[in-house]
Amino acid sequence: MKYLLTTILFLSIFCTINAQVEDCPTCPCIIELGDKYSQKRKYADAIDMYNAATACDINLKDEADQKIKNVFKRIEKERDDAIAAEKRAIKAEEKAKQSLIAEQKAKEKAKAALVKAQTAKQKAKQSLIAEEEALKQTKISEQKAIQQKKIAEEQRQIAKEKTENLQDVLDALYFYEDSLALAPKGRKFGFINKKGKVLIDYKYDEALRFDYRGYAKVKRNGKDYLIDTKGIEYRWTDDIKKLNESIRAFYYEIRLLGRRKKLYKILKNKQICILLLKGSKIRQLPSEIGQLSNLQELDLSYNKLPSLPAEIGQLSSLQTLNLSYNNLSSLPAEFGQLSNLQTLDLWNNNLSSLPVEFGQLSNLQTLHLWNNNFSKAEKQKIKKLLPNCDIRFNQSN
Repeated sequence: MKYLLTTILFLSIFCTINAQVEDCPTCPCIIELGDKYSQKRKYADAIDMYNAATACDINLKDEADQKIKNVFKRIEKERDDAIAAEKRAIKAEEKAKQSLIAEQKAKEKAKAALVKAQTAKQKAKQSLIAEEEALKQTKISEQKAIQQKKIAEEQRQIAKEKTENLQDVLDALYFYEDSLALAPKGRKFGFINKKGKVLIDYKYDEALRFDYRGYAKVKRNGKDYLIDTKGIEYRWTDDIKKLNESIRAFYYEIRLLGRRKKLYKILKNKQICILLLKGSKIRQLPSEIGQLSNLQELDLSYNKLPSLPAEIGQLSSLQTLNLSYNNLSSLPAEFGQLSNLQTLDLWNNNLSSLPVEFGQLSNLQTLHLWNNNFSKAEKQKIKKLLPNCDIRFNQSN
């Protein structure tokens, strides 16, 4: 698993940080570069540098992981400081309000003293003294009110700056589909939205951010899971030897399956819901694929498949299917039996037509077909077969 995680991490960040680490002759230098970004409060860049250091030298993983945790602690502290500043501002405003009330009461007392002085000549001296005292208290109250108002404004400005700083930090984090970002709390990890609201609870000992498919790799109580954006957990492995009835996701990407018996062993696990075999150099898909009645997502992209068995139509639970970058020239009519299919990728193949049975795919929402051999007439035919589907014949549209 460590090898796979390191490889995926290196590939995902290589393009964005390559220019930044060119001046670093050693892997520890990347750690130092991450420290500089952290000091400048460029936390997203700092996290990328620490992850890059781990990808560069696995021996730096513990140091890099600790520094990533320190970055998130700083983020949490800034958020807590912003909340505390907001509370102080509210308290200061309340004091200012009380001072204004006291000022009003003092003015009312002064007015009463003036009336009393006018109507009670025999007590003129005492009334004048009372009037002067009331005016004095009024002035003191006004000064206090001005001071409290100034303090309230200062606290409000501090709170505003803290809030803006927190928003800058949140903006710098990676949010899957603009809604989910990895966040730590103590020694646990969860996922938050852009408002800082927890959407998936802090219960994981280890976690990676969501990938382009909408899955995040996490670990809890020593067990590996894939979780989707709703927080549904799937026990997963990338080791054929560890396949058993508890495993619901098999993640075996960019790795040669070798002998066909390995693929047959995988297909015996009927409980699998997610099967990801991208770039495994598969040349023939066995008919046993039809046994996976619980399969919800299947990725066979970047293989060498010239055709598909009719049994693929038996995958009644399938919702997402990726067959891009193969050598497919035709598809079996049994495709029309995939009644729950919602997303289908067929780009970069040799297809010139689709079976009329595609018209039975009433739940299909997205169909990608660019870089095939469809004529204009065939494209019109496909659009008529699937009038409610988002069909893309060009990558740009």
